Amino acid sequence: MRDKQGEHIAATVETLTERAGLLGVDVRSLADPGTDEIAACLGGLEIRPEGATRATTPSGVPYAVWIPNRRTEHAVVFAPGSVANAGNVIEALCLTADDLLSVGDADQTMGEYCGYLSQSYENMAMVYRLVRSMGDISSANQIVDESLRNMIETLECAWVAAVFGDDAELLGELSRRVFTANDREPERSYEAESRDVLAKWGADDGPVVVTPENNEGLALVIQPIKLRSQVVGRLVMAGKNDEGGDVSSFDTQLLDAVAACISSLLETIKLYAEQTATFMGTLQALSSSLDAKDRYTRGHSERVSLLGGLIARAAGLDEETVQRYELAGTLHDIGKIGVPDRVLCKPGKLTDDEYGLIKRHPRIGYEILKPIPSVRDLLPGVLHHHERWDGRGYPDRLEGEEIHPMARALAIADTFDAMSSNRAYRSARSREEVLAEIEKCRGSQFDPDLAGVFLTIDLAPFDALLERHGSENVNEQDADESGLAA
Repeated sequence: MRDKQGEHIAATVETLTERAGLLGVDVRSLADPGTDEIAACLGGLEIRPEGATRATTPSGVPYAVWIPNRRTEHAVVFAPGSVANAGNVIEALCLTADDLLSVGDADQTMGEYCGYLSQSYENMAMVYRLVRSMGDISSANQIVDESLRNMIETLECAWVAAVFGDDAELLGELSRRVFTANDREPERSYEAESRDVLAKWGADDGPVVVTPENNEGLALVIQPIKLRSQVVGRLVMAGKNDEGGDVSSFDTQLLDAVAACISSLLETIKLYAEQTATFMGTLQALSSSLDAKDRYTRGHSERVSLLGGLIARAAGLDEETVQRYELAGTLHDIGKIGVPDRVLCKPGKLTDDEYGLIKRHPRIGYEILKPIPSVRDLLPGVLHHHERWDGRGYPDRLEGEEIHPMARALAIADTFDAMSSNRAYRSARSREEVLAEIEKCRGSQFDPDLAGVFLTIDLAPFDALLERHGSENVNEQDADESGLAA
């Protein structure tokens, strides 16, 4: 560890030696004072533990011993050389030595204080930036990555890492991830090094500080990241760039603060995910209950959801967008909650008035979902999945590119499932007939490009889901008949 006070005292002694030489006074180390009369007197001299001890030899030669800040390894002897009036000169040197040391101590203290203030500001600024970035919980990966880059700049260390455990339920996208940053090669990963550090030093659940002396000259700090009382990851800081490479309390405090912020972020993301899952589960349950009112439409929304996702994926959309198409498929008919059961479940052909009631369901669904921020991007699919490419659909008679791509995909999925499923007034059409109808309606009812994409899709997942829903209907019908017989 760097001895800053010792360095300051050594510099003071060097300055005194130069000035004493100009005045004709010798400055000797107390550990090696020579062999003259003064050296002989030192053995019997009662030396003060700090500051100047003034004395005179039996022959009347004045001298002094000066010990700075009780550091005997830096103690010196002022011995007159060729100077006249030696006593006054040595006295002046003793006073000068104390003054130089006091001024140097004050400068050092002020410098350290300014350094502490600067470090405190940097730490506070970094934590502030981190807290502000946590307003966007959509990308935990990005927040952790930015946190590490800020740590590199603030801590002035060789590299930092965030290593997360294997717990997909608690960590989500962060599970098993390792993030690293360094001050010299931004593209280099320190994943292997961070795992080696944790294998050797990271067994404890609390923070760990490893000094350079105990780790081949490389200081380490390991700070656990906790979520709901469990250690789910660890921050690692390796190497300090300043002389000596020592870890300070500012380093450990900053790592503790960053770990606390990441823990808070993870908790927020977890709570949001749980609330979102509960909310979406409620909407899906509501959608399923609407389908279940009529055993012929049971599972319809689930199948439209599957087909909507298959179309989006085949069209080359990213996986997040695919999931939004799937959710829109689940919710596309939620507006039927506002349609009377006598119309929804009517086994025969609908009258014009009844069909008018059915045609209201996209608008009703839109109004139900519009106040909910998390599903606003799904509203075009819910509102316009009955629009036609040629402009003859409802409710707004949109045409061509005016129709949102999500609604165009759901229109194909909805129609395909309707034709492929049994209804009270007709049996399901064959696969060949359904695909021929889709082909026939390209450019009139359906987006010609998306319809072409649909015709290339492997429909095996749809067939499996349709079979499962059919089995559930048969089982329910058998149960109903058994109840009547009883």
